Amino acid sequence: MPRMRASLSRARPLPCVALALAVAGAPPSQAPALRGLDPVALCRGHEVAGDDAWTASHEGLRYRFGDAASRDTFVADPARWAIQLGGACARMGPLSGLGDPDRWLVHDGRIYVFASESCREGFASDPSAHLDLDEPRPAPDTSHERARAQLLAAVRARPSTWRTLRYRTARQQGEATSTRVVEMQSPSSVRVDTEYRDGDRTWRYAHAVSPAGGFVFSAGEAREMAGAARAGVLRALCREPAVALANLGHGVVTARGRASVGGVAVFEYEVWLDGAVTVFGVDADGRVRTARFRGRGPDLRFRELVQVFDDFAVVGGTEVPRARRVLVDGDEVASLTEQRLDVEVDFEPAPQRFEAPK
Repeated sequence: MPRMRASLSRARPLPCVALALAVAGAPPSQAPALRGLDPVALCRGHEVAGDDAWTASHEGLRYRFGDAASRDTFVADPARWAIQLGGACARMGPLSGLGDPDRWLVHDGRIYVFASESCREGFASDPSAHLDLDEPRPAPDTSHERARAQLLAAVRARPSTWRTLRYRTARQQGEATSTRVVEMQSPSSVRVDTEYRDGDRTWRYAHAVSPAGGFVFSAGEAREMAGAARAGVLRALCREPAVALANLGHGVVTARGRASVGGVAVFEYEVWLDGAVTVFGVDADGRVRTARFRGRGPDLRFRELVQVFDDFAVVGGTEVPRARRVLVDGDEVASLTEQRLDVEVDFEPAPQRFEAPK
């Protein structure tokens, strides 16, 4: 039996989480970001004061530039020169909420911002370990087609039968508690409503992604989700076995072979979907029991995470897991492990749940 690892309270990032959530739905400041410094010059290693004569905006932030040439460089490719991750705290990731656009750090020629000074220091200690990068798409060949067919044949409950899936989870993170309601609509729409309680303070927010776009809902307001945040939601969606299996048509599958993962004997298949690689394990009963991937660990650094799915039940004619354990280095991580409650399949969601606000 794997040992139970302490929750996030060991690393004590909770104050940073609270700071990020507090500003998650706040309207962007009209003051220029980066204390008015030219972002193009900053990426190139120089602090140059911008001028109000040359400005541009991107993803809700306003920037000033030292001259017209710098502004033109920015406008030609704003995703390259603007604050990365849509302005989210780089230590906690694109879904954490907005960082302070005046608390910045340049890494590898790109600008990142943070919710607190401790977040900035944590990121600076090992920047590459805090960044989630796209995995290149493998060049598909006949072996991948055979592996895809083999994987679908091995799974007992065909995933294409479900249209919508909803469940509730609750997690304890030190003295804080987060409750989530996850709603998925096949093949690639998801909404996650979160309530985060820390002492006598409560934050409520939601992320919604569909093929039409993505939005963050917080403090009674909605704002368009930055590209990095939308990619993060879709990446997490690809880790769900039912979703991944339903989307294999545009994925690439590689057979990996037999393995013991988290104490479970499985046959593993590597699945590439939308820039994310997940290695799923299917047991002898045709259940997807495990998933391995590079994910954010309890110290907020990326490493291999192992998910083990348990407590299967047939709901609405579809077999779904009601528990998910997460292991890092063989230890179960309490803050990432969840029990899935109130599981529903093929419910009728309100259409606006996955749509942009009118």
